[in-house]
Amino acid sequence: MPQLDMNSEEFKNELIKTEKFTDKVCESRGWVYSANEDVNEGVVMGLARHRLLFGKRFCPCFMVEPDPEKEGKFKSTDDRICPCKPAIEKEIPETGICHCQIFCTPEHKEAQIKEQKAAALAKEEIKKVADKEA
Repeated sequence: MPQLDMNSEEFKNELIKTEKFTDKVCESRGWVYSANEDVNEGVVMGLARHRLLFGKRFCPCFMVEPDPEKEGKFKSTDDRICPCKPAIEKEIPETGICHCQIFCTPEHKEAQIKEQKAAALAKEEIKKVADKEA
């Protein structure tokens, strides 16, 4: 697999284009980004990387391989090009979030935020108990 300098101007420019692309996907579909910003950043970087390496924004969560039917072309497992058909037709309607965990419904994001807050409160309570015992 070819290497890519993620500090290059070429990659930085593609990253900006990909961020605009994912913004448009959210806007056009009524989706939002998930509450996990680290995952969102990683997926956007993966999409930009695949665009530069393979010519398409293949979902970064799936393998990309040479297409045996088209010389010099590539394909991904389940032909997952963002936004992929499984996310549009099944994953988001049924679970509220896509496999790559970047796009979700507003309701799913609200639930994620509540879970994050509850986890943070629980962690804080555990620390208070531990501090009292120490």
